[in-house]
Amino acid sequence: MQFIQGQPRQQTYFSTLEDQVAADNPVRLIDAFIDKVDLQQLGFKKTVQQTEGRPPYSPQVLLKLYLYGYLNKIRSSRKLERECSRNVELQWLLQNLQPNYHTIADFRKLHTQPLQSLFRLYVHFLSEAGLLGKTTIAVDGSKFKAVNSKKNNYNQKKIDKHQQLIKDKAEKYLQELDDLDKLEQTKSKDDLDIKRENLKQGLQKLKERTIKYDTLQQQLNNTTDKQISTTDPDSRSILITKSNVEVAYNVQNAVDDKHNLIVQTQATNTNDGKALHKAATQAKENLQLKNEDSLMVLADKGYHTGAELQQCQDDNMITHVAYKEQPGVKHIANEFLSESFAYDKDTDSYTCPAGATLTSLGTWHNKKGEANETSYRFKTYRTNACKTAL
Repeated sequence: MQFIQGQPRQQTYFSTLEDQVAADNPVRLIDAFIDKVDLQQLGFKKTVQQTEGRPPYSPQVLLKLYLYGYLNKIRSSRKLERECSRNVELQWLLQNLQPNYHTIADFRKLHTQPLQSLFRLYVHFLSEAGLLGKTTIAVDGSKFKAVNSKKNNYNQKKIDKHQQLIKDKAEKYLQELDDLDKLEQTKSKDDLDIKRENLKQGLQKLKERTIKYDTLQQQLNNTTDKQISTTDPDSRSILITKSNVEVAYNVQNAVDDKHNLIVQTQATNTNDGKALHKAATQAKENLQLKNEDSLMVLADKGYHTGAELQQCQDDNMITHVAYKEQPGVKHIANEFLSESFAYDKDTDSYTCPAGATLTSLGTWHNKKGEANETSYRFKTYRTNACKTAL
């Protein structure tokens, strides 16, 4: 039985990189797009050639590499470095240049804002090509676990707990030292010295841990958030599901409904409940819509937050957001949900569907948000009718 035979490795043949990349290969689009963009106007550095010193890589080259990695889901700078030496498409795109991983990582780190501007330029290109409807967008978030572990994420409760444990353990060590002093007449001096030295070493370690948590407390006091992460400072503890919390990022994406093309994306460290207005506003800016232009925004129930919906309405964005289930009231019939209560402005009271009147003491309460900022004010209304109802 015959098998298909390959070419001998010693065979010499004449070919160019141009011959090895098909005419409809997406890398040709990346190459043509970047060559037409004014990178200096977008804010990319080192766009002008220098006459002295070692020449750097052109930002066009590194940007083409970055976009290729984005298109092919290659995020690691080390992986991009390896691909430069073995990937024919990249060899064609970069003309056989092979920047190291450190250069690739620095380029990405130093040009965060210009890369965002490039994305807006891409959205403008899609708009000019007639690929965007610019009337309706859908917003959703994707959770990405951070490098930071739960162990290295701290809030006030966690710091207080560790500081109390250190205090209790230090008091225990000091008590043991006092007990050793009382045993000097009955125990061996050598044994007591060994135990005393061990206790002193333990106290020294507790002192070092005290300095650590005092430093964390100072960092927490200096931040506007209620938590800090030590390994990945920008990451935060985020609710993934109802019972699963992870230190992660929440990437918000807005998609135009005409061809399902992304028109806005941003990595955040908050839950969906506080992201709708910002994501929709940025999408509206990327679509180059004016403030008076209307935009319909679709989202799931995770975005159903009154303050966010109000801000969207104020900015002429019509929201269609799934209704959030009210926790703890599943046993109540639908007619007793909050929207079924009638408000009387003259008496400042509510009437429930059963006819009972709910009154308030008139005291306003402040609902605190992140960084202890007041999110909204509310009053409580009560009735005694439910206590006697059968």
